[in-house]
This record gives sequence, structure tokens and C-alpha cells, in this order.
Amino acid sequence: MQLSDLPTTPELFFLNQQDALYYFYWVLLVVTCVLYLCKRILHLDEMGLQPEITIGAKSPVMDAVLAKCPSLNAHYKPTWLWGKSGHIQTLLFGFMHSTRKTPPATESTRHFITLADGSRVTYNVYEPAKKHESGVEITLICVPGIFGDYQKSYIQSLFGAAVNLGYRCVCLNHLGVPKDVPLTRPRLFTYGSTEEVSEMCDEVFERYPDSKFIAVGFSMGANIVCKYLGEKPERQEKFLGAMSICQGYDVLRAAKGLCHWDKIAYSYILAQRWISLVERHSIVRDEAERQGISWADVKGSRHLAQFDRLFTYKFYGYGTFEEFCNSQSSAPYLQALNIPMMIVNAKDDPLIGPFYHDIPKEAAERNENVVFVETHHGGHLGYFDGGLLFPKDVWIDGAVIDFTESLVEVLL
Repeated sequence: MQLSDLPTTPELFFLNQQDALYYFYWVLLVVTCVLYLCKRILHLDEMGLQPEITIGAKSPVMDAVLAKCPSLNAHYKPTWLWGKSGHIQTLLFGFMHSTRKTPPATESTRHFITLADGSRVTYNVYEPAKKHESGVEITLICVPGIFGDYQKSYIQSLFGAAVNLGYRCVCLNHLGVPKDVPLTRPRLFTYGSTEEVSEMCDEVFERYPDSKFIAVGFSMGANIVCKYLGEKPERQEKFLGAMSICQGYDVLRAAKGLCHWDKIAYSYILAQRWISLVERHSIVRDEAERQGISWADVKGSRHLAQFDRLFTYKFYGYGTFEEFCNSQSSAPYLQALNIPMMIVNAKDDPLIGPFYHDIPKEAAERNENVVFVETHHGGHLGYFDGGLLFPKDVWIDGAVIDFTESLVEVLL
């Protein structure tokens, strides 16, 4: 090769104009795809927005309560880089313990209750770190989401804030979840059973006769709280108010929704967690086999509805899957609520999205005691708040505390 055959300096970058144009289009395509993904998945072009509040008939009490809730009257600004993706918020909330607030300053005590069938239920109590500024003894009763107990990060986060403000905090541990509490009967929690929370509340009312009470439920636990309060309205006499966070209201509708292609991964994970929980309690698996339920078939479940069709409704003696789901749903009881109730859902919740939000909207429009707060972001129980890459706070903790403090100020 002669020296004259070597490419000149410009040719070292592009052999000809056609190659240069080819590379330019490729770079343009990659940049366009990145920008599209940033918009469609991370929503980086969106700013924080104020929650949308639905409330029907004018209620002086509810108006006064909402007026004193700064978090509901300001913009919720999720963590900038990834906080506007409901999927990322949902996937991270269970793992980012370090971003949550300080856990409760006091140690919890565990209490045991034996139900009529011999099942043993537990709950944990955190005493307040100081006296509440109102001078009133106030107890926050909490029911966690599916597979939840007092150790869940969202429970510890809320209790950390509440205990330091002077609230006693009580948390139901779902039947079969605590690893250090063996089952005494072949029974696990279900999506809408209120017996456990009812027995816990009765004992807590007796244990703390001078206290005022406020209830809060998360996800499945919120479904249980609303059903507990609505199925026997006289139970509400003990409560100043209640809150429902990220629940689905209609179990049958939720089962169908989780079969959609964009939710099937979540449904598969939930089914596998149920299978693991049953396998951890041989007393349940043995009873299922005694009833003629094929555990081999159940273990092959690929989504939540399949697990419930093969196992749950049969195990608990229901005639059909639909009958089981309808018996577990809180939707029919929302109109029976006669105490202030704040219901919160996020539009980008990948599990309980807008497909279900007509239920709480209708409840809020028809019942003056119910307010529906719909945030644009937050995912399912995520609600990470502020920061560029790492969140500074958790918005839902502030919303729960604001509503709780406002109830105390307005009603006491």
C-alpha cells in the first residue's frame, strides 16, 4: 500500500458522506428512543401536581378537616428521576427501608388473642414517646396490606412519625404471617375477613378505655377496615375517623384486573407468595389435602386468580369463586360510613389503577363523610417524595398524619 492510498484525516471519521448520514440517523434514533422512554416510563416532562379531591355534599366537619391538611392542598412532587413511574415506586417501596422515616422511638409489645375456632391472632402495640399536645389519649389502629405485619416498612415509617407526636399505635399481624407465631388452626388471613380485626379492636377498646381511636388500613388492610366499619355501623361509635390507602374495593374486579397483560407479573408474584406461605404452614396444606384439594395443582398456579380458584374459595367452604370474592369486598359498605373517611389512591398504581376508582368517587359523591384523594403518582404504597435520585420523605405518611391531626383538632 502506498502512502497516497491511506485515508485523509476527515476520512478517518467518515469514509464518505453516505456513512456520515447513516451514523447521524442512528444517533438521532437512539436519542429519540431515550427521550420517548423518559416520557413514557419516567415521565420526566411532568411536574408535581396537587391531588384531585372528590367530595360530594357539603359537610362542615369534612370541610374543616380538609382545610387543615397541608399535604392535600399542596403539590406532591415525587422523586425526580424515577418517582413518576408507578411501577418503580411500587417495586422499590418494600426495599428502600433507609429512605423511610425513623422507626418508632419506643419498643413494641405483642399481644395474643384466641378466636372462637382456636386460631391465635397477634397484634403489636407501640406506646407514645410523649403525651399528645391536645392532652387527649389517642390510639391509631392499623391494618397492613397483604402478607403484612407490624414490621413492614410502611408501617414502621408511619408509626415512627405518629409515636413521636404522642399517638399510641396498634398493628394487626395477619394470621399466618409472623414467622415466630405458629398456627394453632388450619387458617390464614383472607382479603376481607373482619373477625381478626374485630377481636383485636374489642380487646384494645377494653385495654385503653380512656382513649380515642382512629383507624388506618393499607391496601388489603384498607379493604378490611372499610368492611369492618361498614358491616356493623355501631362499630364506628368508637372512632373519630378512618383512612383507606391504596385499596381495591371489589375483590372479584381486582381478580379480573390482575389478569391483564400489564399486571400479570404482579399477579404471578402474589400467587407464589401465597404458595410459599401455605407451604410454611404444614397444618394448612395437610387440611387442604384432607379436603380433596390437589396441592400439586395449586402449586402450579401462575396467577393470583388461579390460586384462589384452585385453593382459597374451596378451602374456606364457599360454593363458588365469585361468592368468595363478593364476601370479601368492602365496596357495598362504603355508603354506611358515618365518620370522616379519607380514601387515597394513585392514578399510576400498577395494581389498583383508575380502573377501580369509580367506586371511591361514587362513594365520596354520595356520602358526605367520605373524601376521595386521587394522586397522579405514588404507585402502590410507594409515595416517595422529593429529591433527584434519592427520596427525602414519604408523602403518604404526611397525608395520614395531617388528616389524623386535623381530626383531633376539629373533633376534640
